[in-house]
Amino acid sequence: MLLVTWLNHPNEYFYTWVGIVWADASGYFIYLPATFYYSWNAAMVPPESVELFGDGFFLKEDGIISTKYTYGISMLLSPFYILCDLVWRLGSDTTAIPGMSITHQRAVLIGGVFYATLGCYMLSGWLQKYSEPVAATIWTFILFFGSNLLFYSIESMGMSHVYSFALFAALMLLVQRLGDQSRIKSINNVRWLLLGAMLGLTVVIRPTNILFFLPLGWLHKKEIGLIWRKMNTKGLATAFILLISGCFLVILPQLIYWKYAFGHFISYTYTGEYFNWTNPSLLYFWFAVSGGMLWYIPILWLALPAWWYWWHRDPKEAGILFVFYFLISYVNSSWWSWNFGGSYGARAMAEYSVLLSLPLIKLYPRFIPKLDGYKKILWWFLLVTIIVYSLKLTYSFKRYWWGASEWDIAYLIKLIFD
Repeated sequence: MLLVTWLNHPNEYFYTWVGIVWADASGYFIYLPATFYYSWNAAMVPPESVELFGDGFFLKEDGIISTKYTYGISMLLSPFYILCDLVWRLGSDTTAIPGMSITHQRAVLIGGVFYATLGCYMLSGWLQKYSEPVAATIWTFILFFGSNLLFYSIESMGMSHVYSFALFAALMLLVQRLGDQSRIKSINNVRWLLLGAMLGLTVVIRPTNILFFLPLGWLHKKEIGLIWRKMNTKGLATAFILLISGCFLVILPQLIYWKYAFGHFISYTYTGEYFNWTNPSLLYFWFAVSGGMLWYIPILWLALPAWWYWWHRDPKEAGILFVFYFLISYVNSSWWSWNFGGSYGARAMAEYSVLLSLPLIKLYPRFIPKLDGYKKILWWFLLVTIIVYSLKLTYSFKRYWWGASEWDIAYLIKLIFD
């Protein structure tokens, strides 16, 4: 993945609309050079940098570096940024914008691949509760390469989705492990602090990620109930305080930035942008050729039948999880721009691919071993088709939809077969 990503982003792509730090991505990225190089003083930042990075941030006359985006991604990328900064200082690239050179931007490339891999590792670990390790690994592989998560891991990793995915997977594994009956009484306080920090960081990266807490709690209700019963009052109080403390410590820098940039500790920075709750664009969000889920998350071709099969055997579990997934779709499709601007498919759903893993891992292993003859051949043909389709579309898609309309099927066919 790292090699493919590196080759797909040659030097001439940087500072252009196909670069990994452009527009929205630069709004997330600016926290790093502003902290390490410019002391949050706009007067120190070269004015041409705003246009070079696609207007993802702005330099105000009063010295404020303004971005409507949150800082969570920069926090996760900071180790890679520091490493790239060291490489830049040891090199001879003295003409680049300090802190914003191509070398610095490659921290996003490395970090995106790292967190994609870490997220897959965590997801596979979580799925082992429902299946053997080999099956969990295989289904994680199929899920990752059969969804638009792949695009946001190797093509557009400057956006928030791969980092949200890694946190979602890590949260599921951590809550699952915390609820292990043999460990509850000996849970280290550091784990509660870590859980709180991860919850806070999940919201800081993308505030609507708070929706994920609904399926997270539902899927681990047994573990949460066991913790509640097994821990004494003092232990529960300590855990609660540590959770809140970890969450607050991660959110605090964002509050400080909002106070600095917008004058209030809590600010709505997306001025003029809104949710249209009474008129969601669900039809487009699910089916439009330009960005509908069913075209760009082909693993749904398996997940939806799996959900139906699961619902007939466990309607409560399958039904409630599907309602959560639909609710998340509804919220994202209610955004004023249903495709979120330049988007490979319904990009706001990329991180929620983790929820699609459960119906797949719970149901398909029950009848896959029973397949024989042509049925087994058809099954593997379908899996290979999904992955090849996803890989080809990821490779062909050029950051934005260039078709004649949202329903230009001819352009999609061209992307797939040309």
